[in-house]
Amino acid sequence: MDEQLIAGGHRLEEQLRELKQNIDFISNELNELGKFLENISFMEKSKENSIISSLGKGLYVKASLEEKNIFVEVGSGVLVKKTPEAAKKIIENQIKRLSEAKLKLLEKFELCYKNLNDLLVEFKEKKGANQHSH
Repeated sequence: MDEQLIAGGHRLEEQLRELKQNIDFISNELNELGKFLENISFMEKSKENSIISSLGKGLYVKASLEEKNIFVEVGSGVLVKKTPEAAKKIIENQIKRLSEAKLKLLEKFELCYKNLNDLLVEFKEKKGANQHSH
């Protein structure tokens, strides 16, 4: 019986680690999307005609803004031109979906944590009962 409790505890600990990794990943994605929203809003309101644009991996280039529309990748490298307002709506929808997913993961995390605590209590009770019976 103790082996079953211990094995169950290990499974729950592994589930908790996985859930935490997923929650952290989604939190990072939400932070990035929030920054995107801020940047789009800033660009939309800015009177500047040039920006510093990231090429990736810490490389930047000064670029001229010919227009305020944004190209959004819709999959397979296909780009679609969107207004800043339309791009913000896409990002807001992504934030909403990710926030809902994060909430579900947090609920699973809490349930898993509760189950692990219940298992620990059961293990301690069995261990205490075994010590009293000897």
